[in-house]
Formats: sequence, C-alpha cells, structure tokens
Amino acid sequence: MPAAGPGTLGAKAGFPGNAMNTSRVNQRSRLARGPGSRRLLTVFPLAAIGLAAAVLAAHGSHGPPKLTWPPPPLTAPTTVDISSGPGPVVLNLDPQADYILKLPPGGLHGTLQIKGGHNVVLIGGEIIVPASANQTDNGADGTDTGIYIRHSTGIVHLEGILIRAETDVQFDGIDINAPEAVVQVENVRIDGVYGSKTTEHADVIQPWGGAKALEVDRLTADGDYQGLTIDPSVGSVRKAIIQNVDLTLDPRPAALAPITVGGGIMLWLTSGTEACNMNPVVLSHVYIVNHSHRLPSKKTFWPSPLSHLPCAARLMGRRVSWPALPVTGSVILGPPPAGPFVPEGLAGQSYVSPGYQYPSPAAVPSH
Repeated sequence: MPAAGPGTLGAKAGFPGNAMNTSRVNQRSRLARGPGSRRLLTVFPLAAIGLAAAVLAAHGSHGPPKLTWPPPPLTAPTTVDISSGPGPVVLNLDPQADYILKLPPGGLHGTLQIKGGHNVVLIGGEIIVPASANQTDNGADGTDTGIYIRHSTGIVHLEGILIRAETDVQFDGIDINAPEAVVQVENVRIDGVYGSKTTEHADVIQPWGGAKALEVDRLTADGDYQGLTIDPSVGSVRKAIIQNVDLTLDPRPAALAPITVGGGIMLWLTSGTEACNMNPVVLSHVYIVNHSHRLPSKKTFWPSPLSHLPCAARLMGRRVSWPALPVTGSVILGPPPAGPFVPEGLAGQSYVSPGYQYPSPAAVPSH
C-alpha cells in the first residue's frame, strides 16, 4: 500500500494468518472455530453446480443493470463455507482447481486471504474488519485487509460484497498479489477506508503484487486515505478496465485525525511521483467526489495537473484526462448523476446478482 500524497510508495508483506489447506476430499466443507484462534477446515467437491441459478435471480426490468463480466466457468468446483472469527482466514487453495467461496450468513467478522486457486468465485456477503486488527504494521499480518488475493492462477470473481470495519478502524479493502490472475470486482461496496502514512497505508484496491488484469464494474467506496492504486512500481497490472465507479474522499474521523498523515489520492496511475510509466488503463464513468475540505479536488488523483511531469493530467471543467499516458477515457470530479453505483443495501448479506451482459468472460468485447 503506497504512502499517500506524492511520496514513496510501499509494498505489503505476505502474511501467514491461520492457514488452511483445502484439498479435494469427499466431504462437506465447513470452517469451524478450534482452540484459540485456530480454524479447522474440511471441504467437499460438487459434481455439478447450478451456479447460474444461484446468481442470476431476476430483479425485474427495473432492477439494477446487468454486470459486464460473468463468473468464470468452473470445473468440478469445491465449495468452501467460511466461518467468522477475529483473525484472518487464510484459504490455501489448489492453484489448478476451481472453488466457490461462501461468506457466513452473519458476515465474516475478520479478514480473508484467498491464496491460490484457479477460477475462484465469491458472490455476496459482508466482511467486517474488527477493532482487534493490527493497524500499525501496514497490513503485514493480514488482520486489517478485507480481502487479500494471492497467487491465484485463473479468474477470481468478487461480486456483491460489502467490506467495512468497526468504528474508527484503519484498513485496506482489496489487495492483490496474483500476477497470473484476472481479478473481477463487480457490485462491490467498500465503506470507510481510513488510514495514515505513519500506520496503515489504506487503499480501496491495490494490486501491489501485480495481476494479469483488473476488471472493475460498479464499485462504490469512500475513505480518507487512498482509492484505486494502480501504480506499476509496486505491482504490474497488464491492463486495468475501470468502469462505473465512484470514489469519495471523506473528512477524517475525529478519533483518527490526530494520527492521520497524508492521503487523499483516489486514483493513482503512474510509478511513484517522478515517472510517467504505466500500463494501459481504460476509464469509463469514473467519478471522484471530494468531501474532505482539506485538499482541492485537482489533488485527489495522480498525476495531477499541478505535477511537474510531462504526463500531468489535463483538467477541463470537471473532466480529467491524461493525453500523454496510455489512458483511455477520463474521470469526472463530482458525484454520479444517478447516485452511487452501489447504493447502500445492494451489496452484502442479502445480495442478489442482476445477471450479466455476456454469457462468459471470453465473450466480453476487448477494449
């Protein structure tokens, strides 16, 4: 997670957490609380999964719009039921096998690391980062990272998830260290991403260890630190497609204001602050809302028009573009006309997928 405001960008260390091997055995999968903070895991494979029936429940013609990227095809997937607890749940998955993950009905009061797996699908549910999270180690132990994707090899599909924390907790939303994986984030809402340069370099999404591709459709997030950090110096993403996204810079909570330093960059595109190198990024219907009153809106993205770089942003009215960078599209400063793309109550424990525009990820037109 990079230090915010123009400055040195940092990287997150891998963390051990409470590791659980998910071998493909002939039993029902369930995570149970063991002695202390240990978790025990058994799993079961499904010979046939009616995944479409589970996630394509109709909202009617006036329901939420269909999403761009459907879940990947799954071959004999193993279903993993995750139980709640204060420590990080670490799923050690077979990188050649497919999985369906299910968050607990009352929400996961803890954090989740998806380590390995080929095609992995997680649809619906809530993650609550607890106050017991270590907020002084920049995410090294995983207790303050909502979802951490690590070493997956296919497509990781995250949809309809609400990620938040207990009051005044600093945390990361989604971190990615999976250079072989395509990560799809759709209809996800991440609330209250608070952080500080001196403690928790909090990001909404950061592929700090890289990804083959990052595909985001319909994301709403707010916080006082950083938003989407696609800086290739901390992890290369070969291509990012970001669409239908609203990112809100909040005022600092009173309880955190004395310890909060830096922050405010809702979209970071290039390597650090002194270079213009980056991989292609496609932006469509991306909005940055500034409620902080501590930074002018023209400083809530990087490179900003105030930078000395030849790739500095061009600001025309409320529209921000980067004509000297491999960026297609632009960012609008201000709220989306129809309100948040993922309004309160859409993502979370009662989530129902609106369906998809295309029958498979391979059918989605390339940008």
